[in-house]
Amino acid sequence: MFGLVAGCVIAIVAAGGQKTTSGPASFKSVTFEAERCDIFGGQVASVKDASKGQAVLLDKAGDGRDETVVGCQDGTMQVVGTDGKAAWSHEFAAKINDICTSDLNGDGVQEVIAGVEDEHIYAVKTGGTLLWSHRFEPYKHTPAHVRVVHAADFDRDGTPEVAVGCANSYFFVLDNRGKLRIDKDGARWETKTYHQASAIGSADVDGDKHLELLCGCTYFARYIVSFHKRRWLRTNALRGCISGCGSIATADVDGDGHAEAIFADKDGRIAAAEKGEPYKAEVLWERFIGDDDITRVLSDDLDRDGRPDLLAASRSGFLARLSASDGKIAWLQYGQSDMTDAGAADLIGDARREAAACNLDGYIYVYDSAGKLVARRFLGGPVTNVGVVGVGGGAKPLVVGAAGSDLVAIRCR
Repeated sequence: MFGLVAGCVIAIVAAGGQKTTSGPASFKSVTFEAERCDIFGGQVASVKDASKGQAVLLDKAGDGRDETVVGCQDGTMQVVGTDGKAAWSHEFAAKINDICTSDLNGDGVQEVIAGVEDEHIYAVKTGGTLLWSHRFEPYKHTPAHVRVVHAADFDRDGTPEVAVGCANSYFFVLDNRGKLRIDKDGARWETKTYHQASAIGSADVDGDKHLELLCGCTYFARYIVSFHKRRWLRTNALRGCISGCGSIATADVDGDGHAEAIFADKDGRIAAAEKGEPYKAEVLWERFIGDDDITRVLSDDLDRDGRPDLLAASRSGFLARLSASDGKIAWLQYGQSDMTDAGAADLIGDARREAAACNLDGYIYVYDSAGKLVARRFLGGPVTNVGVVGVGGGAKPLVVGAAGSDLVAIRCR
């Protein structure tokens, strides 16, 4: 996914389930030397050219050490350890658009689920063996390339489902064997947005013990879909910006014990919503922050006070911390150019959580919970994704950044 890293995405699965970083294909570890103005030291892994891809962090052994799963534009998927060495790989026929992980067959080991630009979704076992694949049909001559993927136990039966959003304007839910889910009335678990899928998530937004599918697309509608409801009562929608939704998070906004949906749009709008009357979602609050794409929104509790925060990275050039309860800005810090991604973890050992962000000028920034800049590192080229990797043994997490043709792992001193 490198060369041009503009499309990278990073997802930390074992260490918290959030999306965080993305990368290319084959790696070679080298020493990374950069400005010594801060608390970082680290290592870079060189990768072959690729301009779009995705990485997910996968703790296959349950020892707190995450592997990084990297998907590339050339169709290469590779798993890399915390030492930067490749563990295993798999080749697809087209570029990889999105990746997530889940234990699909109940053996205690997570599979990697990849959405590929060939109308297929693939589930790959640890070691690189294909578990199953599923092809989606075009709609009105529009190919069903899989753009976003998400794994969750929607019906809470102990077995995960796999949700996908496609370029043909459809979202689908499959079972753990790769078959389309069908309810007792014969209706498929699917919804049509009339525009290409661009973001995906899930939450029990109404507290009924079933997960709803959260859908973002490349136009102004956002959707909350309840597949356990009858067909005409399934979908609640809310309006967003006309250019689309790029990121979805969840947080308990109103303290009722279940999460609401957080939709972040490409015009700077962030909205918290839950199900309302049939067909219409209830917007609890909305706020415009800047006037450009919110590239990442994520939920966290930075100061560990029991109240959820939101982090929002914006192409308007800043990282912001907001209160999830009302959207008020706690702090907003500008970088030198477009902020492209964000992540959070206790990076400096202060018993709180720091926010990491990256920008197109080539920097990774680390801010404490109060918004103070505590570290900065120049990586030498545009950084499109940042994530946090658990290394186990009580060691501090690694900050992983996708920069140019490199996947860079950095440890806070």
